Amino acid sequence: MDIRPNVSYLPQSLITRRCEQSDIPKIRVIDYDSSHFQEIEVKGVDECFVFKDTPSVTWINIDCLHQVDILEKIGACYGFHPLVLEDILSDQRPKVEDYDDYIFIVLKMLYYKKEIEEESINSDQASLILGPNFVVSFTEKEADVFKPLQDG
Repeated sequence: MDIRPNVSYLPQSLITRRCEQSDIPKIRVIDYDSSHFQEIEVKGVDECFVFKDTPSVTWINIDCLHQVDILEKIGACYGFHPLVLEDILSDQRPKVEDYDDYIFIVLKMLYYKKEIEEESINSDQASLILGPNFVVSFTEKEADVFKPLQDG
């Protein structure tokens, strides 16, 4: 029995407050297998869906998500539970949740910031969804937090 309700109920009030509304989400797709590697930046989330049913592994990274419709589209395409989508947009504690078809992970990333006369440690949320042949990641700000993994 499929318990996934329609994701269109997500309220507009869940828009991420960590990004400026003028920020345009950056969507990057990395698709690879043992014989090929492709990395592209796409203009819209719909361009990511052609990779869904390929035998390769696809990593979709969305930086600075603040548009609920993008999250709804990717959630509908991959069948993510509405509570997962809601957790991506709201401030969560670090956690791991195991769903039948994927694992959902929330992490806190710490940044050391040194201004002219002031030092601070800031935190941002990163959300990961790991499936059999896909990874979808969401970060609050555009950051190269995953760069060491991509270069590795």
